[in-house]
Amino acid sequence: MKKFVFGSFKVDKQRFMLIVKAVLGLSFIFVLGFSFKKLLEIVSPDAKARLSTELISSASESAFVEGNFDKAIDELSQAIRLDTSNVVAYVMRGRVYVNLKLYSEAIKDLNKAIAKGESNSEVYLYRAQIHFLMDDYASAFADYSQSIEYTPNTEAYAGKGEVYFQMNQLREAIACYTKAIELFPENHKAYFARSKAYSMQSMYENALSDVDEALKLEPSMEIYRKNREFIVSMMNSGTKNQDYRNQDF
Repeated sequence: MKKFVFGSFKVDKQRFMLIVKAVLGLSFIFVLGFSFKKLLEIVSPDAKARLSTELISSASESAFVEGNFDKAIDELSQAIRLDTSNVVAYVMRGRVYVNLKLYSEAIKDLNKAIAKGESNSEVYLYRAQIHFLMDDYASAFADYSQSIEYTPNTEAYAGKGEVYFQMNQLREAIACYTKAIELFPENHKAYFARSKAYSMQSMYENALSDVDEALKLEPSMEIYRKNREFIVSMMNSGTKNQDYRNQDF
């Protein structure tokens, strides 16, 4: 595909045409000697916003359909340069960074989104999940709680349960998993997580019931079957208070 070069940016034909259409709403435009920076100087704010949105849509396809995360980062970075107030671009770029395991960069983008006014249940949920991946349980707990404060949701309650589980606060973990299930009864991951918490309290009948429910909802999960076998073996051997936090399942 033919590429057009603006300064340090390479723009393919499709994106080139988007720029042409966006610039001041004119049907014709410009001398190729313009740098990308110079081009942005003559684009109206509304046109920049439209093109920024187009780039976000393209990045979504690049990342979550094509699996091309590097391309998505490039598109989202350009979207942000076009419209620095576009908090959606920051949030999405943060999510893409997670797929690249660039957790610190992801946190920075979500912090920027929040600082620019994007305060809602989802953005705090995303940031909580990243903090958890970084083993920053205190920050994860705070963000899960903030997510719930905006809108009670199954993911945040389940995530909060995971924090309690890692801290070995099992009653609190079970309570959070239970709330996650109440909000979304098909949440097989919450059933599975609660089964592990019950097992650590030697409440094997409850654990077995939960893992069976998880398997009913998601029969293809081999990890659930392994967990079920483990619970049964613990029941048969009479083992008490087994620590499951470092188990593979």
